[in-house]
Amino acid sequence: MNEAIDDRPDRYLRNSLWYQICGEDFLAKAFEYAHQADPTAILFYNDYNSENPSKREKIYRLLKSLLDAKVPINGIGLQGHWKLNDPTPDQIRAALDRYSSLGLKIQITELDVTIRNGRAIPDTLTPMKKDSGYTDNAAQLQADRYRSLFKIFRAYKNVITGVTFWNVSDRYSWLDSRNGGLAGGAAAGQSSPAVARKAYPLLFDQNLHRKKAYWSVVGF
Repeated sequence: MNEAIDDRPDRYLRNSLWYQICGEDFLAKAFEYAHQADPTAILFYNDYNSENPSKREKIYRLLKSLLDAKVPINGIGLQGHWKLNDPTPDQIRAALDRYSSLGLKIQITELDVTIRNGRAIPDTLTPMKKDSGYTDNAAQLQADRYRSLFKIFRAYKNVITGVTFWNVSDRYSWLDSRNGGLAGGAAAGQSSPAVARKAYPLLFDQNLHRKKAYWSVVGF
C-alpha cells in the first residue's frame, strides 16, 4: 500500500478512486489479498513526509488500526525525498521511535537529497537543462547531510532493515522534471527569468563517478 494518507492536516485518507469505490476497507483488503497470493511476501505500507508530526500521527493511526485488526502487515517504508535541512534529525528520530513502537520493520525508501531549497512549481513536462549549480559548497553540504542521515540509520540498525535510493546517479532524477525544477522567476514569485536547475540528489554524478556524498555514506 502506497501513499494512502492525505497531506492536509484536517484530512485522514486521500480521496482516491480506491477510497471512493471501496471505502476504508480497501486498505486492509490490499494486504489480505497480497498475503493470500503469496504468504511469504513481506508487506509494507509506504509514504512520504512520514516524519512530519501531523502526517506521522495519521500514518501511525493507520498502521495501528491494521495491526489491531490482525491485518497481515510487516513494515513501513519512509520515503526519503529529503532536503539539506528538512526534515530535522529530531523529526527523523521521533518518527523512527514512533513507528518502531508498533513492532514493525522499517525501511528508508526512495532516498535522495536535493540541493535545491527553492519554492516548488507545478509539474512540467519541459526537460530540465544541465547547469553548473553543483558547487563545491553544495557538494560538501550534501555530503554532510548524507553523513548525518546514515549516522541516524546506523543508530537504529536494530529496527531499520534496509535503505533504498531513488535511482543511481544525477544523470537521471525524477526531481529534474517536476516539483521545483525551476529557480527564480515564476518559481520564486520574482520578475527575473526562470532558470532550470538540477537537483543533484544522489551518490553518483552524471558521469557515474562517486561524489563526496558517496564517501560520506561508506566511510564511517
